[in-house]
Amino acid sequence: MRDPSATRELIVVEPASGAVMSPEQLATTRSGSLWVGERADGAVLLDVADPSLPNIRKRINDFADDSKVRDRRKGGTARRAENAIAPIETLRLATLNDIAVLSVLNALGQTERPLWMQLACRGGTRAPEEERAKVIAMMNRSVPGAMQRSRLLDRYDTDDESFFFAPLTLAQLRELLARVDCVHSVDFAPPAVRNVHIVQGQHGQNFSAIECVRPAPNAPVVCVLDTGIADTHPLVAHAMLDAKSVVLGVDSAVDTDGHGTRMAGIALYEDLGRDIEIGIATANHWIQSVRILTSMDGESASEENQHLWPITTTQAIELAEKDEIPPRNRAYLLAVTAPSPSEVPRDERLRPTLWSHAVDALAYHAERSRLIIVAAGNVRDENCAAVAKDYPKSLLSEWLHQPAEAANALTVGALTNRTTLSAEQTARGDRVVATRRGSISPSSCTGLDDTRWPIKPDILMEGGNFTVNGGVVDRQHRELCALTTNHRHRLREPLWWLSETSEASARAARLAADIWNSDPSLWPESVRALIVHSASWTDAMWEQFPRLSDRLRACGYGRPDAAYAQSCARDRATVVVQDSMPNRVRSAVPKSTKRKQGSKPTSTRQIKLFRLPTPDITDAFDDPDVELRVTLSYFSQRNTYLRSVERGLNLSWDIQRPNETEAQFVRAVNRLHRDQAGDGQRRVEKRPDPFKWQIGVQQRRRGTVQSDRCACRWSDLAGGKLIAVMPTLGFWDRRKGDEDRSMRFSLVVTVQRPNAYALIAPRIEVATQVEIDL
Repeated sequence: MRDPSATRELIVVEPASGAVMSPEQLATTRSGSLWVGERADGAVLLDVADPSLPNIRKRINDFADDSKVRDRRKGGTARRAENAIAPIETLRLATLNDIAVLSVLNALGQTERPLWMQLACRGGTRAPEEERAKVIAMMNRSVPGAMQRSRLLDRYDTDDESFFFAPLTLAQLRELLARVDCVHSVDFAPPAVRNVHIVQGQHGQNFSAIECVRPAPNAPVVCVLDTGIADTHPLVAHAMLDAKSVVLGVDSAVDTDGHGTRMAGIALYEDLGRDIEIGIATANHWIQSVRILTSMDGESASEENQHLWPITTTQAIELAEKDEIPPRNRAYLLAVTAPSPSEVPRDERLRPTLWSHAVDALAYHAERSRLIIVAAGNVRDENCAAVAKDYPKSLLSEWLHQPAEAANALTVGALTNRTTLSAEQTARGDRVVATRRGSISPSSCTGLDDTRWPIKPDILMEGGNFTVNGGVVDRQHRELCALTTNHRHRLREPLWWLSETSEASARAARLAADIWNSDPSLWPESVRALIVHSASWTDAMWEQFPRLSDRLRACGYGRPDAAYAQSCARDRATVVVQDSMPNRVRSAVPKSTKRKQGSKPTSTRQIKLFRLPTPDITDAFDDPDVELRVTLSYFSQRNTYLRSVERGLNLSWDIQRPNETEAQFVRAVNRLHRDQAGDGQRRVEKRPDPFKWQIGVQQRRRGTVQSDRCACRWSDLAGGKLIAVMPTLGFWDRRKGDEDRSMRFSLVVTVQRPNAYALIAPRIEVATQVEIDL
């Protein structure tokens, strides 16, 4: 039944093929018509006061009246209201299909469960108070179940519209639109709004009724090293591989703190609230738990016990893999970190510690490398007010926590896209600290501006925001956190919140598992490479940190693009090389003496050259602008002596310049091929570099993942340019027994141009080895 106060209608004015309408001439103040919006096909939506459309009918009649034809000043004739009426093909009442997002219609059509909707309505703060009150009353009377709830519909007002939020089925939505005259558009409610209501109603919800889909038997694993996991949780149990404990004197692997279970929920589900809404929770990978502490604030996590963390982490990882045949693809997730003691001088706070040494050794693991994802660490509670006051500059004084400085780890900081609060929270005086989407999160710790250490953090992922109200900082505001699983499920509290770098690192672990699902043959080195390879700085990051050195230490390589990384692994035209580099190669060369003929042993090193499968320019092919991305990833063995760190072998990469011949390139990267001067020294040729690299050679060579990109023309890469992976001597060369070792590496290259990836093959075919001098 139509609401008594509903007197207006929403109509659609559709143009003739190829015609362009003038909507401002259809929606006039005198007629009481409001312009709502324009669709992609040119159709205009109008909110009209009188469904009989007297104003438009009069204009149509005037347009058809030959007596009202007038002469144009520049010749020809014009009909009355020609610009407004001539382009019109049809006028009709709007339907649900006209005002709802297609994905909303598809989702509602696939379930009988109510989904949280956002209903944009006539009104807003600029509307007359009487009109706004009329719309609010109408919506509260008409939304199914609204009057039975203890509070009115949630609402958010902009200048021109009022947004209402309510859970609706498709049938209920159709019923609502038949009753009211004020709904202009329908979309999914923002996750923050939906999730708050899901948590509020969790006590009465039957989570065991949700359909839980198990991972494939050989699916990858995310191993959570934390406070344990509530492995009987209805949204986690179906994905649990196993749960163990290395806590001294504690055999139980069950989470009694909650942090580990919250990490598991983020690592499992991209959007848990959406899965709960539709009633299907699909796990695409397994979750494994090794309990390494009983509480995030307990004795085992105290500063006095930090000397035990290298041993604990090693024991946990070895226990996770014990008796596993064949080994699985596994991402280790470590959000348990420790800030450096405040008395440590600034320039020493990122010096590698025993804990980061252990993480580097575990990742290198000569028999089989490991992907270890470590949270960058969160701003200390006592520093939150100062950080919020001078954000984002203040974050440059908040240094990474141990063991996030580990070169072989994938270190994850936090950014935020959660920059809005509900009208209720705004009215209370709450304001967000980070106001622009894509900004660094106020919780995220940063690295040092020191080229002696790797670029850290490596990437940033979603980790929420802070709010401030009267000088009081809330670092875990529920509208700015992610919905996740909770260890108190037996007490009918199966859901809670998670944010900051814990959330960010859990999201990175899920991304790693998704990449392995796309291509199970990838090495851990390659998965890390693809995540970094897909990362970019947001506009907000460029604005917050205009200096490159500051941007690198705060944001690393930026925000990964999950779709880009997975498509690189699956079908995007990307070169992915998985190879190994020997420290040296022994061979025998003939020797001749007066006494006897024979051979003598000698050693050489190798540079590995890879040819980009980029064809030459042809007459039928233009020369478009392209983006070249190159990423090298390897896990090196580390040695620490006093306060210095050295690796067994280092690698770097270089690419052939546009006007450089192959012979010139080989001479540039290989001293053995250079000409000798009169004094016997090899000549160093100057190499102008036309590639405008985003980071540059000196900065990107700092760690064991080295990524850079540049904009160029296709002709700069045409003809199959060479990329070199080059060794740099380390302690293997000086340690007896290590001289003949080798190290795995992954090289990822993408040439990206709009809508055309077919001109570069998905896998490289040509590899060349070049001997270099010792």
